Amino acid sequence: MTHNKRKKTSRLRGSWTHGWGEKKKHRGAGSRGGRGNAGSGKRSDVKKPTFQKEKRVFGRNGFYNPTTKGTISAINVGYFDSANLNGKKGVEFKKDAITIDLSVLGYAKLLGSGVVTGKYVVTAKYATAKAISKIEAAGGSVEIVEAAAPKASKKPAKKAAPKAKTTEKVVEEATEIAEEAIEVAKEAEEVLVEAVEAVEEAVEVVEEAVKTEKKE
Repeated sequence: MTHNKRKKTSRLRGSWTHGWGEKKKHRGAGSRGGRGNAGSGKRSDVKKPTFQKEKRVFGRNGFYNPTTKGTISAINVGYFDSANLNGKKGVEFKKDAITIDLSVLGYAKLLGSGVVTGKYVVTAKYATAKAISKIEAAGGSVEIVEAAAPKASKKPAKKAAPKAKTTEKVVEEATEIAEEAIEVAKEAEEVLVEAVEAVEEAVEVVEEAVKTEKKE
């Protein structure tokens, strides 16, 4: 005969200990109440003062700026005398001096900490004033290499907008137009005078014709 027995957990609902004598028992971490950040604020906040003192933050916080530049790798001038430069890329030993290309070595900026005794000709993207003075004091030089210019776009250049006319040009054009208008008016006046004279002559001819008819 089968006997259906319900689970023990259903009878332990509402109990803190669940039959283990203490609520922190039966967690697989001894009697310490759990591992890690257990007890950090879900119930009694026992670890919250510690976290506040250590300024610990859980989860995501703050803001991320995708436009921020990365860190610049730098090296001090004292590295050149202390390190063995034989066989390193970007380093050439010449009669007068040792030429060093920091970009080939993996550095972008030259700093001024350390002692310089040798003569070095250094090329770098950035260098502090102190580093340059130490290199030059030892008989060397520092050449700052500018960043490569951006590639020109293939898009056709936009046509420049026409320049606005100055007031002097506007006045000159207006005076020219006025002079032309005056000349046209003079020509029209001459034509009008000629037309008036022609009308007067026609009137005289008509009057003479009328007189001759009366005499007849």
